[in-house]
Amino acid sequence: GVFRLCTVLESIIIPNSVTSIGFDAFGSCTNLKEINVMSDNKYYSSIDGVLYNKAKDTILFYPEGKQGEFTVQKNVTNIDYWAFHEHRGLTAINVMSDNKYYSSIDGVLYNKAQDELICFPAGKQGCFTIPNSIKNIVLYTLFGCSGITSIVCKSKIPPEIEESIDDYDFNENTYDEIFDGLLLDEIIVYVPASSLDAYEHSTWRKWFLFIKPLEG
Repeated sequence: GVFRLCTVLESIIIPNSVTSIGFDAFGSCTNLKEINVMSDNKYYSSIDGVLYNKAKDTILFYPEGKQGEFTVQKNVTNIDYWAFHEHRGLTAINVMSDNKYYSSIDGVLYNKAQDELICFPAGKQGCFTIPNSIKNIVLYTLFGCSGITSIVCKSKIPPEIEESIDDYDFNENTYDEIFDGLLLDEIIVYVPASSLDAYEHSTWRKWFLFIKPLEG
């Protein structure tokens, strides 16, 4: 991206002449706190320093240096794949209850049906409990989440962990590609005792060293 790794950048204004912004244009701009778009730009817009498409129904990028919680409004129908990942200042993603496409539990982003885990905020700390309704974990959901101390997965059937995107396969790559920042050799994953064997023979064992049964 044109500003990638520009750690001194704190604010930027997108002029009306800009027609395209690459997905990694602001990657690793760790001090970027706001992206503002001129009102007469025909392709993009911004709300409170967050980048959207013009219609304001797609969240494109949440600045990495922006601190605190974020609320997904009811009109949002799409969130870009890279919008929140590895943003360590983000402590919670909340979704308005009348949004038809997304939901949140305890500041973690899910799809509306809550069978897909989309994003755990990288600034959130402590034990992460994955609901028993989860069937799929989106690639990079836990990327940069160094604050996670343990994981409790309540699903009796191990949720699928995505390992590829847009025809790029991560199967042969190191964990850094998928779980960068997560201490996989220290974190304990607790799963239903009756499903321990299923987890041991799933992709969970490929990534997590310690998988133990839930007590009680």
